[in-house]
Amino acid sequence: MADELSITSSPISDLQISETDSVIFIEMPNKVQAIIKDYVPLDGNDNTKEILRETFKYLPPDGRVHLVEDIIDTAEKDTLRQLSGSIISGILKPMKVAGAMMANITPSLRHSLDESIEEPATMTDEPMKRQLRTLGVTAMLREGNKCIISGFYDLKLIEQYPGEDCKDLQAAHIVPFYLAKWESDHDKRQKMAVWENIFRYFPSVSTLLNVYYRDISLQNVMMLSVSLHRSFGNFHLALEQTGIPDQYHITAFRRFAPVYRGFLPQSRIVTMRAHDGRIPLPSPILLQVHCAIAHILHTTGEGEKIEKFLDDSDAIGGLAASGSTDVAELFSVTKLAMVPTIRQVNKRLKLESTKTSDTVKSPTALTQSANTEESNGKCTSEASVGTLSQTP
Repeated sequence: MADELSITSSPISDLQISETDSVIFIEMPNKVQAIIKDYVPLDGNDNTKEILRETFKYLPPDGRVHLVEDIIDTAEKDTLRQLSGSIISGILKPMKVAGAMMANITPSLRHSLDESIEEPATMTDEPMKRQLRTLGVTAMLREGNKCIISGFYDLKLIEQYPGEDCKDLQAAHIVPFYLAKWESDHDKRQKMAVWENIFRYFPSVSTLLNVYYRDISLQNVMMLSVSLHRSFGNFHLALEQTGIPDQYHITAFRRFAPVYRGFLPQSRIVTMRAHDGRIPLPSPILLQVHCAIAHILHTTGEGEKIEKFLDDSDAIGGLAASGSTDVAELFSVTKLAMVPTIRQVNKRLKLESTKTSDTVKSPTALTQSANTEESNGKCTSEASVGTLSQTP
């Protein structure tokens, strides 16, 4: 396999932000711009400004409202850096690690549609296994036995499609499935806190997903070839809304392996169609979440930091090779702080102590008063529609 290009991340100056970034300059309230501009980094490793600016840039409009509240609130308490840290440890790291894990341990479909996805060894709940099987088979029917991005047919069905390009396919989760299951009370508290953060900055997600794995949504699943699933799960590849329903522009970041470029359509446009009209297509809201996280991970350099740790520890590779490593243990082994605090969503962010309550409410209940109207806002990027965005 060809070596992937490395991410280069450079600080964003205040001058660049004020003069060239229209999203920040126009959409971010002046008070918040001033707060971020006046923040004095503790040292050269303090990227609070970049985290807050880039997060604001790629959030949907309703999520930006909450981030603005949080910035103002934490600035008054002189805890702006803690807010930045909670975004990293409470959203970016869990999404990145969970996505990479699932992309590397999800086996491809078996030899026919009558046989289904084989789950990782840690997934022992029979109802969950049955639902995963159903989701995989149904998604394959919806996609017409093809990868939704490349158009390659399932290799196991090569005899049905003579002369067509075929690859091994996998059922890929848009929002990593591992965040929706837990094996202990501690694991549950950690992941529920992640969902609180996701629901706060992506409020529309709460209308689509119940975080309990028994309610996994087909709208969170799509069929991808193994290589593209790995790139998508690692947030090296994203689908951006074009403004046309069910049409997406493919954005590849610099960690996307050049050897896989030939798997992408020349137009760099994907138009999703259900071959069985009774089956809902992948959710544009969830794809927007994935796209936003991918951009923030890349532009802030946080994605590279997480990957470096995983490469150094060989955690993901070890799991993919053996298929037997305990998933929950691996998540702990990464030593990436899942959530520094539990956020209580009450219209204002309150940074609590690291001691959490034994009673954890459902994130869905915590966000009942949130604005759940589906946002039409796109995951903004500098890419031009119709060209592969190899983001610098």
